[in-house]
Amino acid sequence: DFSDYLVFYEAGDDYVEIVRVLHGARDLEGML
Repeated sequence: DFSDYLVFYEAGDDYVEIVRVLHGARDLEGML
């Protein structure tokens, strides 16, 4: 189940690049 993950990505016309994947249990606000 991927609902516990936050995925940051960059999308262009002909690509999608995964920039970072973080688990939801981490202190996301402190990391950003």
